[in-house]
Amino acid sequence: MLRLAMVQGRLSSEVAGKFQYFPIHNWRSEFFKAKELGFDSLEWIISDFSNPIFDEASQNEIIDLVRDSNLEISSISLDLLMPKTLNYFSDKEIKWIFDNINKIAKKVKLSRVSIPIEETCGIRDPQTFNKVQGKLIKILNLNSFNEYSIAIETDMAPNVISNFLNHKALQ
Repeated sequence: MLRLAMVQGRLSSEVAGKFQYFPIHNWRSEFFKAKELGFDSLEWIISDFSNPIFDEASQNEIIDLVRDSNLEISSISLDLLMPKTLNYFSDKEIKWIFDNINKIAKKVKLSRVSIPIEETCGIRDPQTFNKVQGKLIKILNLNSFNEYSIAIETDMAPNVISNFLNHKALQ
């Protein structure tokens, strides 16, 4: 069965001139608009630490919207990690992000969380390669991912991504 998903914010006007940014003024209505257009799920964008997914009352509202619209949140894109490489985020910040995602993962039928390792947060030297790889290993070790998979969005060349993922702790 074909299932269609859309990236959040595509049914809203840009936020601060940014095309892919959490649609803070219109996120609730996007659920119903997307369903009306025939989508089955959406990719939730987390652009900054003020995202509603980090607030308990808003988490309950998100769960209600998923139920009422019959639209799943199939994936979450951690765009808030884009400004700098993964290794510059503290373990405490990363844990807080995933603790909040984990609170609603099962209830919204989440299947994937995408971590960016591209563009401004891409790996450009061997030191960063090792640090980012180490941070990703910590993320995998600190969290239980029974409900969803971790994906990485990357602009690394195929041989580099192969080396990156070839670490025994990532297998």
